Amino acid sequence: GCVDLAIEHWLADQPKGQLFVNISAYTLVQLHESGGIDPLLQLLRNHKIQPKRMGLDITGYTRVPSITALVEAVQPLRAAGMSIALDDFKVSDNSVRVWTKLLPNIVKMADRWTRNVDSVAENSAMVSSLVRLTQNHDCLLLAKSVESEAELRSLGKLGVDLAQGYFLGSPAQDPISSLNLRARA
Repeated sequence: GCVDLAIEHWLADQPKGQLFVNISAYTLVQLHESGGIDPLLQLLRNHKIQPKRMGLDITGYTRVPSITALVEAVQPLRAAGMSIALDDFKVSDNSVRVWTKLLPNIVKMADRWTRNVDSVAENSAMVSSLVRLTQNHDCLLLAKSVESEAELRSLGKLGVDLAQGYFLGSPAQDPISSLNLRARA
């Protein structure tokens, strides 16, 4: 299906690094409950990809009926070496609860906190808190929607590990292997 095509397209460029595939928490739980996790790992074996080269970018994790079911669905994937990311992390009781139970490798904070982080004190304070949380839980923090040099510099000074956004490069069908000139400068 979709994951198979994503892997084929990614492999065509003989890539370095990891491929992250978006998946809803609900779908992940359904796959686990129907025995679909082993076929996912088999798909990687068929493509001769080590699981550590793939990650799942989990969405909708605050809407699953059972965090325990989500944790159980992720366990065999994590045990195989796959990375787990929580997408669009919003600071709420439910999000923090999922974070502490799932213990992801990467937390992708909602773009609300990235926007104007260089000039809005509330955003800067929240990002600082998230940096401390990620450090305490041994995971990386990723800023989404980085749109300016000022935001990127501020996020770096605050200790954010990773960034994505139009300032760094526009979405494209073919992956890029280096930063655009303005971001590199």
